[in-house]
Amino acid sequence: MEAKYSNENIDKAKEALTSNHAQLVKTFIKKNGISKSLLTEQSGVYIFWWEGSLEGFTKTVTSSIFLINGKKTHKEQIKICFTKEWIKKATHHNKVCLYVGKTTNLRDRISKHLKLGSPTLWKNKKRNSGSKPNTVSQMRIGLETVYNKDMLEEIKNQVSISYHPMNKYSESINRFYVEDFLIAHYFPLFNIDIER
Repeated sequence: MEAKYSNENIDKAKEALTSNHAQLVKTFIKKNGISKSLLTEQSGVYIFWWEGSLEGFTKTVTSSIFLINGKKTHKEQIKICFTKEWIKKATHHNKVCLYVGKTTNLRDRISKHLKLGSPTLWKNKKRNSGSKPNTVSQMRIGLETVYNKDMLEEIKNQVSISYHPMNKYSESINRFYVEDFLIAHYFPLFNIDIER
């Protein structure tokens, strides 16, 4: 098996991911998990979008406290300042780009972001402490931090997903460039971290 760069495949993926075909999270849910028949277990690239009120979202996010920890040797926390300009840059087709990712298993990775079986992620933790309850639920953790509350129901009804399957091995190079392109051009709010 060879992994080859393909500009055509990269362009096809970018078009599929940024067109107006995102589906609300609730459409993927069966009982308390992501339906195997509705979301593929293939490799691919995905985007989470905020589809709720743009005005309310902007007001909440720009007035939020969002702290992240630096390196272990850096004692001071870093406050992330979300601005209206940043949110405007992240807005496409009246949806705000929350998070972009790539994976070898779309269903598994998206399930980990959502943590549908956990009504709360923040047991005995302060949301604005800079500490994350885990490292795989960045989209949900980001929303719960800026809203300062559990957001699972809102995520089901106001967050959508666009995704594009890309072969696990032969498209591995292309997935990397698609993810990088989307992060650079769509300014997702929660693809942020301090370099370690």
